[in-house]
Amino acid sequence: ILSVENLTLDELTVSGACRKYGTILAYDADFNDAIWPYLTVRNTTFSGNLCAAQDASSGAIFSDFTRVLIENSTFSGNSGYRGGAVNVWNGYLTVSASTFSGNATSFYGAAIQASYNYKLEISGSTISNNTAGLAGGGVYSYFADGPFTLLNSLVTGNSAGYAGGGIAAYKFLSNLNGPLPAHQPAAYWLERPTQQPQPRAEVTEPVCQST
Repeated sequence: ILSVENLTLDELTVSGACRKYGTILAYDADFNDAIWPYLTVRNTTFSGNLCAAQDASSGAIFSDFTRVLIENSTFSGNSGYRGGAVNVWNGYLTVSASTFSGNATSFYGAAIQASYNYKLEISGSTISNNTAGLAGGGVYSYFADGPFTLLNSLVTGNSAGYAGGGIAAYKFLSNLNGPLPAHQPAAYWLERPTQQPQPRAEVTEPVCQST
């Protein structure tokens, strides 16, 4: 699904898709922050979706210059090159009462990758058993221009090849449930590493199979 206007998904199941940039691709074609479109996902399941493009892409949702709201939804077994389930660039992302499990990415943010965003808020959600090749087994936040808020959520059993098995964040991090030391298996990564993280963990590269 490609959307450049407001889009609401409610009570859907999306599974087994294989696309270049994401099963759901949403963006503002005019790049005007005053009229950014809304992508609202409610009561929806994304499972086993795959994105094979080797750039800023994800298995379930990829958005650019969009306001994304995810409520009471499940993301499981999705994979992408950057962002296993959800990848939001230059926008706003609010997640509530949702579950992310068993998602994988070759690089950053197996459940959620958020880059250059104005807001990232996760509440009442579970992020578990996701795997990233480099950083942010659960969540990866990069160069945020607004607050990152994590409330009443469970982040457990996630892993990353280099840093931030649970949450990796660079430049801006706030409102989390207590600080943890950086560069620990399930900790928050707060600073840019002094060296490039190589090699990355073994994560199967996404490949779409023709039918």
